[in-house]
Parts: sequence; C-alpha cells; structure tokens
Amino acid sequence: MSTLLNWNEAFAAGPSVCGGKGYNLARLARYGFRVPRGAVLPVGAAIQEIATGLEHSGLDKVNVAVRSSATAEDSARASFAGIHRSYLNVLGREAVEQAAQGCIDSLATPEAKSYRLRMGFADEEVRCAVVICEMVDALCAGVAFSCDPATGRRDLILIDAAPGLGDKLVQGAVKPTRMIW
Repeated sequence: MSTLLNWNEAFAAGPSVCGGKGYNLARLARYGFRVPRGAVLPVGAAIQEIATGLEHSGLDKVNVAVRSSATAEDSARASFAGIHRSYLNVLGREAVEQAAQGCIDSLATPEAKSYRLRMGFADEEVRCAVVICEMVDALCAGVAFSCDPATGRRDLILIDAAPGLGDKLVQGAVKPTRMIW
C-alpha cells in the first residue's frame, strides 16, 4: 500500500493533510474537471514513501510536476502564490524525491517566513504536503485571480496568460496577455 494519496483519497483527507493545492486539485477531479493523473504525499509522510506510490500510480516513467501544497495556501486567508517551490519536468524516483524535499524545505526560506509573519501565521501552523502530477503539453498557461491583485476589487476576475508553461509567467519573465471580466 502506498502513502501517496490518489485524488479521491486526497479529497477525503482534506486540506489539513493534503494542503490547499492538493485538496483543490482533488476537488476539481471529483467534480469532473480534467485534472492530470497525480497523487499527494501527505503532510508528515516520509519522502521514501514516494517510490512505491510512483510505481503504484503509474507516474514512475513519465515527466511530472512536483509542487508544494502547504496547509494554509490557496485558502480564504492567504494564497502563498510563488512563495513555495515547484519543479517541472521531473523524471524518475530519485529526482522526484529530491524535488519533494525541495518543496518541503521551501517553507524555511526567508520569503516564506516573512510571508507567514505578514499574514499572521505561526511557523508551526503551516506544514507541507507535496503534489505530484503528470506534466501536460501546454500551448499556454495562466493564472486566474478572483479579485484584482493590484486594487483588491472583488467584482472582477483577472486572468494573466502566456505561451508555454506557467513557470515564466509566475516568475515575471514574460509579459502576459491580460483578460478581465
């Protein structure tokens, strides 16, 4: 039996175990949205548990995204956007284990500590699960905001999109196309 949780198990476990990103991906999958094949290493699980889980989920021979999923991120209280690490196009057990450790270690960066302080979170309040999901070939990627991040207006939906994967977009390395509704 694997410690990695599939989307159904991640949904049942909830955000306190799977973090905001893992839980929200599981919710999307549950309600019929197309979510790449994936799994969640729960908060506190041993990195070594990834090996069995990768094989069991069929993710051991494909490129995957390895993404932090902190327990307070993507919540009503804070987004943590760009604060914790993600790794793209990771292949193989050892590389996935290293990337997962990098995700967990990113909670200790000065940026992460500063953000938690500013948002009123105690360090021990925020723990890290890790999402592992199959990479998809993306023509473009985007970031959606349920309110305007510059003005705080909540009557708008704002989407920034750019060609390729979203990594260059979130790093600010490309000028996005902006859509506002």
